[in-house]
Amino acid sequence: MQLYKLYPTLNLKLQDLPHRIEQAQNDIWPLECPEAIANGKIEFKAVNIMAEPPIYDCDIYLVCAAKSHRKAPLLTVLHLISSRMSCEAPLFYLGKKFT
Repeated sequence: MQLYKLYPTLNLKLQDLPHRIEQAQNDIWPLECPEAIANGKIEFKAVNIMAEPPIYDCDIYLVCAAKSHRKAPLLTVLHLISSRMSCEAPLFYLGKKFT
């Protein structure tokens, strides 16, 4: 939401575990950022990053990890994401989730 509020022309794709996507799509985004939904600027996709790849060829990848991620799974996640990126797409890693 912070990205959308700063850059409302971006097309965002939120990818997370199914229960988190359901919460974001049904509770959080409609309440806190309904204009992004109304303008078609946010796409929600339930994904288990350890079992399936993220959306291919996004312009920017922003990875937020919970504190509970151990080093090995995080490296696996970053590898899976990098395999879906174009050569020009930057990858930003945040050690904690936005609040």
